[in-house]
Amino acid sequence: MYELRYKSRFMDLLGKFDNSVQNRIYKTLEKLKSPKQRRHLKLGTPFFVEESGQYRIVYELYEDKKIVELLFVGTHKDYEKYYKKLF
Repeated sequence: MYELRYKSRFMDLLGKFDNSVQNRIYKTLEKLKSPKQRRHLKLGTPFFVEESGQYRIVYELYEDKKIVELLFVGTHKDYEKYYKKLF
């Protein structure tokens, strides 16, 4: 099992959504705790992305420490802006 760590920016972004969206995202976050196949944000980077309906969750994975550090959550449009800032 992996431990989830929330960046303060992640929590601020999550707080902007209504309760039904937050609940859906929390269910997806629970799935991140277990080992599974993960999709890289961009090949060769330490960042991964998970989809929850029309929302995207960006996180960094530390395999050796069993930690998932949550960095970003937002709509697909916001995700594209975030992605372009990173690269």
